[in-house]
Amino acid sequence: MPNDPTRRGCARDAPPSSAPDGPLALGNVPELEIGLLKTLVAVARHGGFTAAAGARRLSQSAVSLQVRRLEELLGAELFRRTARGPRLTAAGERLLAHARRILRLHEDAVRELSARPGAEHLRAAVPEDVPLARVRAAILRASAASPPVRIEVSIAPSRASLAELGHTFELVVATHLEAPPGAELLRVDPLAWVGAAPGPGAPLDVALYGEGCLVRHRLLEALDRAGVAWRVALESSSPRLVVGFAAAGHGVTAARRRWLPKAQRAPLAVSARMPRLGAVALALHCARGRSRALSAAAAALSAALSPGQRA
Repeated sequence: MPNDPTRRGCARDAPPSSAPDGPLALGNVPELEIGLLKTLVAVARHGGFTAAAGARRLSQSAVSLQVRRLEELLGAELFRRTARGPRLTAAGERLLAHARRILRLHEDAVRELSARPGAEHLRAAVPEDVPLARVRAAILRASAASPPVRIEVSIAPSRASLAELGHTFELVVATHLEAPPGAELLRVDPLAWVGAAPGPGAPLDVALYGEGCLVRHRLLEALDRAGVAWRVALESSSPRLVVGFAAAGHGVTAARRRWLPKAQRAPLAVSARMPRLGAVALALHCARGRSRALSAAAAALSAALSPGQRA
């Protein structure tokens, strides 16, 4: 039936096209759910399933199932399990690049259609141990600017966040061992010991933050420099869990002295087995091409996280 207009229409739509404006294959490819792609990005960003589970607020088994679901949908292995944690395969690297673009487009669409008229949206990342009250203060201050700025905040490790500056995030608040060049130094925080004073003789029971955390680095550096025997009592990427565990008397850990919860603001005294911990710096990094909105958001974060503000 060469004159059937329906068949002519189908024939025109059938060939696949790689052009951006070409016809879409609406029913011929597997559907990659947004949640699955977020989990892929989280595992790649945080370097493991446990840390990704915390970032996604899922159980570790749920994260594993979501990655397996992606692998089944695509018929490809995305992560190679190694002794040092999951590593992206070549197929995983390719999907990660697509996932980031898809998620950025998804976020842009949601913001554009749900935004308050005149409000500009920016993405920021802050470390896990920043008090949420301070984050909320920054969001409220930015939303009251003229024109208003909406800050979407992600809680993420500093190293991973800095790698995404200018891509996923326009602003990154990061922890450093020393004041970094090219960033706004917000504060320098002395560290304090938290927990139950250790008994004589036995190795020190230590609650550790996740790999890559600079407070963990300062803690272990101090113990090793003093020659103190220690053992891991807990290891978690959640600062609240680590501090809560130590404060409950199950071990010791280190935390920013000024940001300890009120119930835990009686730090342990420095001693031979609890050596001086030093300090860490908090700095604000901004993407290049500073706009009026970016300046307003940076000012809001700087004001909320400065030493003079109460947590």
